[in-house]
Amino acid sequence: MKRKLQGISDIRRFFHRNERPIFFISATNFNLLGIDEWVKNFHYICYVDCYDGAHPNVFVPTEIAHPEFESIEDINNYLLEHKEVIDYIRSFGDNPVAVFLMFDERTEELCQELGI
Repeated sequence: MKRKLQGISDIRRFFHRNERPIFFISATNFNLLGIDEWVKNFHYICYVDCYDGAHPNVFVPTEIAHPEFESIEDINNYLLEHKEVIDYIRSFGDNPVAVFLMFDERTEELCQELGI
């Protein structure tokens, strides 16, 4: 049985000791900027590299041809279908989880295929 977290110090300790890879997948990392300093194994997968490669936890795949994006969900789905992103996620082993600002049915299908 999982232990119930009792307050901020338990929550902080839980995430500080986290072993499960967590990926924030979005156009940029701004919405959860800095959370990687509080949550162990937290990584950003983004379409835009706001740090020109200088941020150690931001992964931006090489851009490939794609239809024009019409939504945040389109960007997320593009990222989840990108081979470099798939390889990056798999490099962290089993049992990854993902965080999204927006998602749709296609996003859920892609996550299921990736074991997220």
